[in-house]
Amino acid sequence: MGIRIFFALVTLAVLGLAIGSLFYLLEKVEKPKVAAAREIKDTAPPKPIDPGIREFEAALDLTRNRQLVAARDKLLYIIRYFPRSERQQVARKLCSEINLDLLSSPNFADGKVDYEVKRGDSLSGIAKKHATTIEYLKRLNGMMDFKLLPGDHLLTRSLDFEVSVDTKRKVLLIQEDGKFFAEFPVLDIRLPGKLRPPFTETIRSKHASADQSPLSPTQLGYDLASKELRLSRRGLNIVGRKQADSEEQVVRPGIVMDPTDVEELTMLLPVSTPVYFL
Repeated sequence: MGIRIFFALVTLAVLGLAIGSLFYLLEKVEKPKVAAAREIKDTAPPKPIDPGIREFEAALDLTRNRQLVAARDKLLYIIRYFPRSERQQVARKLCSEINLDLLSSPNFADGKVDYEVKRGDSLSGIAKKHATTIEYLKRLNGMMDFKLLPGDHLLTRSLDFEVSVDTKRKVLLIQEDGKFFAEFPVLDIRLPGKLRPPFTETIRSKHASADQSPLSPTQLGYDLASKELRLSRRGLNIVGRKQADSEEQVVRPGIVMDPTDVEELTMLLPVSTPVYFL
């Protein structure tokens, strides 16, 4: 009986010592740590405000008020001077959309000229003379048919863009006079053989087809046909494919993009445009 009481007292003593050590640890060690951490947090300088956000909000307000040129200039400012802004990517996307809208608007005169059709003119001839594309002439002038008569007037504009494919970021970038114009995401890049960037290709031709039949830009059904841009290196093409199909990457070399973006590129890029791979 006495031994049981002794061991019980020893157990209580050990338990009391453990509890006492725990309280000591909390009072003398952990509480000061928590207090110090709170003090550091309270005295730490606030996170600096991202100036790109302020510019982006101003650009959104201008866009809502249809002041697209001013909005575009704000976005270009973010793209150039705040590359690490939290709004950088969305600024690039919105700037791309605005630039494409302005390019296709007959009401935005910047860079556009009025051309009077002469006897013997054709859309392909006018496009070549003005370093533009048939697709762009059709969109800019809202053409429903392609019959030209002497004395007709067409708006036209040179499409002298610098095009590069960033193989690491997987984007196709278009610049004009060294300034950002538009950017398109690339779903997949598969280069032939041992070819590695940097290198330069050229747009050799454009191809459109419906039901496996080729179509020219002035044929009925061309606008709804699937498009691809064929580069100077045979087999290295820019082709359209839906995001849902991106897992079925093409085995042959190529640059896979959304079909809607390939449609835009067909309009934007004349044959012989250089494409720089980085």
